[in-house]
This record gives sequence, C-alpha cells and structure tokens, in this order.
Amino acid sequence: MNKLRENETTITHDLTGFAIFLEQKNTLGSLQFYQEAQAFSGLICSQKELMARSQVIYNRYLEQGVVDEVNLPQVDSGRAALKTALKSPDVEMFDTLIEAAYEQMLHDLFPRFKEAVAVSRTKKQARSTITAETSLSTVLNSSIECHLFADFCRAEHSEENLLFWLEVDGFEALSDENDMLTQGARIYHNFLHADAPLQIAISQATADEIKARLEGPYEDRRPLNDLFKGAKTQVYDQLALGMYPRYQEVMTEKAGLPSLRRSGQSEESVDPAELDYQDAKVKHVEDTLNDPDQSERLRAVADKSGNAEMVDFAKDCQEYSKLFNTRDRKGQGELIWEHYLCDAADRKVNIPDTQVKEIERSRTTDDWSSTTFEKAYAEVLRLLLTNCFKPYIQACKKEAAEAAEAAAVRPAQLSDVTVRPIPKRPSCCTLS
Repeated sequence: MNKLRENETTITHDLTGFAIFLEQKNTLGSLQFYQEAQAFSGLICSQKELMARSQVIYNRYLEQGVVDEVNLPQVDSGRAALKTALKSPDVEMFDTLIEAAYEQMLHDLFPRFKEAVAVSRTKKQARSTITAETSLSTVLNSSIECHLFADFCRAEHSEENLLFWLEVDGFEALSDENDMLTQGARIYHNFLHADAPLQIAISQATADEIKARLEGPYEDRRPLNDLFKGAKTQVYDQLALGMYPRYQEVMTEKAGLPSLRRSGQSEESVDPAELDYQDAKVKHVEDTLNDPDQSERLRAVADKSGNAEMVDFAKDCQEYSKLFNTRDRKGQGELIWEHYLCDAADRKVNIPDTQVKEIERSRTTDDWSSTTFEKAYAEVLRLLLTNCFKPYIQACKKEAAEAAEAAAVRPAQLSDVTVRPIPKRPSCCTLS
C-alpha cells in the first residue's frame, strides 16, 4: 500500500479531467471505488460502522450488475469471500482490490486518458476535409472528422444519436459477455430507458426487444453482439437523413460550425417569399421570429394547425436569453414553466420529457442560468421548421404574388411618386 500512496499523484494529477474521461467511458466506478476503499482502509471506528461502510462500498461497486460495477477479474473470483468478510469486516478487506484498481488505472485507463487529451488538443486545431461526396460512414470512421461532426451535433443540441451510435460501436467490439452485459445495461439506461438522460427516438418494439434480452434468461441473451443492431441501424438512418446533410453543407461551404443565433445578432436574412422549403433551416425560423411582422404571420399560420404556443414559447425563450439579472430570469423562467411546461400548463409545448425534467431540476435548485431553456428552444425551432414553416413560406409566396399582380394592373398614382421639395437658394439680398 505504501507504494500505491507514493505514486498516487500520477493518477490524480488532472483528477477532474480524468474523472470526466472515465465517466464518458463508463468506467468512473474504478476511480470512485479506489478513493472510497482507500478512505475505508484508514478508518478508526466501531465494528458496527465498519460493517455499514463496507456494505455500502460492496453494494455500490462490487455487486454484480450494478451501474458502477468495478470490472476486475479479482472481483468475480473473490465475490464469495467478500460476502463472507462483510459479516466481520476489517480495514484491510479491500486492499487487494484497491491495488488491482490502481494497476488498472495506471496501466490501462490513465494512458488512454493521456492519449485522449493529446488527440483532443490536435482536434481543436483540425479542419474538416469532407466534400459533397463524403459519406457518413467515412466520417464516423475518421477520428478527427467524427470529432468535428460531434461538435456540430452538440451546437445543434442533437448529439444523442451520434453518442449512441459511437457507444454501440464500442459495445460491438467487446468479447467478454460480462463486460457486454454491464455495458449493454448502461447504454440502455442512458439512451433507451423512459427516463434516459440522452433519450433517442427508435421504435418501441426495438427498445422492448433490447430490454427483454438484457433482463431475460441467460440462454435468451446470446449472442449479445447484435443486441443493439436494429437500434443502431435506425439511428444511422436518422443521422444520414437529418444531421449529416446539414453538417456536410456547412463544411463544404466552409462556413464554420453553426450554433443557434440569438435575437439581435446580425446576419443577412432571407425573404421568405424567395425561399424554397427544402432549403429552409432552423436559422430561417429564428430570423422569422426576430422580425415582428413575419413573426406574427408565422404565428397565424401555426395557429391554424394548433401550434401557436410554439411560436409564443420560442419568443418568450428569446426574451429570457436577453436577461442577465438572476431575479429577472427567475420571474421570466417561472412564467415560461407555468404557461408551457408544467403538468397543468394550458398551452403545453411538445418537447421531450428529458428536457422538461432538466428544466424542472434547474427550477427546483433555483439555478436560472442563461442556458436553462436553450435545448427546449432549439427543439421548438426544429418543430416549427418541420410542422409550420412550409405553409408559412407558401403563404408568403402567395401574398407576394398577389401584391405583384395588383401592382401590375393598378394605374400609377401620384402617391407612388416620391416628391422632394426643391431647396431654396439664398437670395443675394439676404442679410447675414
């Protein structure tokens, strides 16, 4: 144990970054177990407290199938002995596992972390080289291109599909069935569960099949390699038809990574009467909301399909984003919550439950930040683009055509001519 403590600075040198990396790789349990078991080994307390603390550590990290299960061979081979030791624990009962966890981090996880940091620094300077002919598959198989695509998805608040695809790709490379069960359960709870933090949209039948195989008898689970095959195909198709074409267009035009613009930012807007629906993007919806006249027109169109609340919600979110004072944000935030998001809201907007719960957590903790409604705002812009923007553009085109026709048949009138007064010339007799 002394040797471990002498070298502990090696593993904790950049602890926050290392912990974030482990969490992304679903191996944070190794670090957490190492730290908690280390603290346990230094306890000076009653036998009753030792029993309670050792049981907590076992249940959290060593019980088979738990979310933060430590993936060490010594755990599987020594689980029976550990359960026996729990009846009369001593401070050295986890020493062997502490050393094994440290060796795992030192020789496996930490080198991968350092490599990821080095690659990340390189990627920050990288530029995409994709063309109009580059396929999504090519991007996903390129470390740098995939990183840039992920940045784009994150800026559009739509990273869950890509993250799921990458997680499943890593899952399919596993060979140990215990690892696959543990990783499969994590993927399910992160992306497919009803309360998943990164919930993706796949068919309910596919999600139910995955759940049944994970929870069913051992013989029904095998083979596990194709557990997420159907879901992965559905998500790939969604990326290929949705996010990737938009990303490809931005990259080929060398326009940089986009983000949703907020009201007041300058960018040349497009006349909706001159816009084809297939060329419309989220930013065009936002441009429309930023123009008072066009915003009212879009709202009238949305109202016909029962979606006026989405326009109002988006505009209220824009007003919220302009606020800097916490007290003002809270007031506006509570109004948005009451009108559009709470269970009793009379004008409830249709956004994912995960986003509603995230906003509710901010509300409960009184954490009204500038980004509290950002994801919900982006989601509503996409819904407006999908559900309301085509009839809005058609209405604009129709109105423009009618105005042009009326102008063509109407005779010229004096009011059409701008008459400017002729400036008076000073008289030579004017007294100064």
